[in-house]
Amino acid sequence: MNDTQRISPGGRSAPRAFVGLALGFAGATLIWLLAPTVNYVIGASKCDLAGSYLPAGAIMLLLLMVLVVNPLLRLIGPRLALTSRQLATMTGCWLVASMLPGFGLLGVLPYSLAKLPTAVNVNRPLAETYRQMNLPPSLFPDKVGYGLPTRNCEAFLTQLGENQPMPWSTWVGPLLTWGALLLFIWLMMTGLAMILLPQWRRSERLTFPLLLIEQTLIQTPTQRRLLPPIFYSTGFWIALLAVFVVHLLSGLSLYHPGRVPKIPLDWDLRPFFREGMWSHLPWDVVQNRLYFVFVGIAFFVPTRIAVSIWFFSLAHGLYRVIGVEYFPPHHNRTVIDFRLGAALAMSAVILWLGRGRWKAIFVGMFRKARSGADRRDRISGWVFLTGLAGMWSWLVWVGVGWGWALALVGWGFMVTLLIARIVCEAGIPVIRIHLGKELTLLKFFPTAVVGPVTVFFGYIFILLFNFGSRMGLTPLAMHAVALQEGESSQGGPGDEAARSDRIAGGQWRFAGALVAVVLVGLVICGGAHLWASYHHSTSLDGSVQPLNSFGVTAMDPVQTDLAEWKAGQFSRPTEYNQVGHIAFGAALAGLLYILCINFPTWPIHPIGMLTMETSYGQFAWASIFIGWALKVAIVKFGGARLYNRLRPVFLGLIVGEIVAALFWTVTSALLAAGGQLYVAVPTAP
Repeated sequence: MNDTQRISPGGRSAPRAFVGLALGFAGATLIWLLAPTVNYVIGASKCDLAGSYLPAGAIMLLLLMVLVVNPLLRLIGPRLALTSRQLATMTGCWLVASMLPGFGLLGVLPYSLAKLPTAVNVNRPLAETYRQMNLPPSLFPDKVGYGLPTRNCEAFLTQLGENQPMPWSTWVGPLLTWGALLLFIWLMMTGLAMILLPQWRRSERLTFPLLLIEQTLIQTPTQRRLLPPIFYSTGFWIALLAVFVVHLLSGLSLYHPGRVPKIPLDWDLRPFFREGMWSHLPWDVVQNRLYFVFVGIAFFVPTRIAVSIWFFSLAHGLYRVIGVEYFPPHHNRTVIDFRLGAALAMSAVILWLGRGRWKAIFVGMFRKARSGADRRDRISGWVFLTGLAGMWSWLVWVGVGWGWALALVGWGFMVTLLIARIVCEAGIPVIRIHLGKELTLLKFFPTAVVGPVTVFFGYIFILLFNFGSRMGLTPLAMHAVALQEGESSQGGPGDEAARSDRIAGGQWRFAGALVAVVLVGLVICGGAHLWASYHHSTSLDGSVQPLNSFGVTAMDPVQTDLAEWKAGQFSRPTEYNQVGHIAFGAALAGLLYILCINFPTWPIHPIGMLTMETSYGQFAWASIFIGWALKVAIVKFGGARLYNRLRPVFLGLIVGEIVAALFWTVTSALLAAGGQLYVAVPTAP
């Protein structure tokens, strides 16, 4: 009996679906509770359990299920074994749950909300600005005003005093207030995921490289086998173990300096580029590190996507050398303007490519559904529109003018669309939309038009969307739903219509369950963050103070922007033509996208413009170049046959680096629990 028969409508399908969701929620809870402690208290953030679109925590749970739990269940009784659909359900829950703990959301928002009252209440001019803003008091744990006490926030940023109770009640207001905004954001993102998935999977045929990896790990075992087929590949295990051993030696060399040999993964060519114009090359061009995750990912992404990422990194290096040497003064900020222009142009092209889909969604919202797909699309449209309207209404409620509220909602939509496209098309697991920390577009307007509330929430939207794109719900939900789709699409040749209705109905039921999961997770994971921060002023090894320095300082730039607003003049670059650079970035990205659409062999995609000169692109491009070069050589000399035979090897590189990161994270946790000294070992990016 195959999986399709076991999960067909009726019979045991409902209990099996419930089991999958229950195990998915249990694993999600484990991620929410462990991630704050692992990432901050232990200080092993070199392996973030929930910090990438291929999250280590989710992969850890999946491997545990596939390699340990399910084989035991099959041995006890084949009917007890988890089906691939159940594994897909669990994996989808774990993927979406990983959005909450890290820098995408709860690794930033509560820390920023606690820092703000302590900064404002000792700064009279700043406090006067916030008084004029008249923000709802429920936004913050303590009252904001000059000279007012901030005991709850100070304890959160440092540590509770002896015998001081946890101030849970002071966070109820922020939870409800910000939770309402987050709910609307998540509805928008979920609706957008359901709108985009059919368009990108079937019409535009994006590759979804990360989905390929996830699907491979949960494939149904062949007859008389206990594990998915990939785990019977010799090449997979050789690659996985080789990467694991490399990182094992690297970690042991940190624990036992001079006694254990280390296999170097980084290089430094600066001695060869210290003189003349080449001394101006960016650090990542002459000094970098090999990451096996990126090497493996490059094997699965379209060639021109990989070329684009390393090409624009090198092109930026040449641009900087020429600018510094021949056109001083050179301003690094111009690259941010290029990226902003590229983001605007790419968003427009992506929407244009899907214009037929958007039209069908809009029309279907007001028509009677004739099929399961029609019902799915109608629900998608209304959920998406509800999210947008809710975001706009929330912003108007807190004091943002209706026009600016509309602009901020549009900005959030653009960033969400872009990060979904990058993750689904390029498969880069560690990435975000990096358009600078400043309110670039708002600063083109006079301060009298903008207003302090718009400045404040404009930066909040940068946190929630730009920084939040590090782990955005839309691409995670698309992968989670697509995993379900892959399993539901099985069946006989004569039931296409019924299967299509079943797929569409299952998609939205599962998407609704995912929204419920993250809402519950907001409380559980938020509580875990509060507990960790209120009970620890530093990491256990004393190397990190405050516990989350990034989250604590994330809102600092908004104080500068508010000071500029109060002075009556926003600061903008005057040394170069900012509008011209934004326009050039938009024109170049638009041209490259048009060439990609009209000429299938065109080698350069504009995605590289969004990654160049960002920390994510700087760490990734060299490894992606190596993976691309290997892929080109394999295809050229071995053809498609050799390429397919080596796919397990490159998948092993990816999984091996994640397993190594998990190993050293568990090692640090065990040593910390025993009161022993430990070292955070750098492994995965």
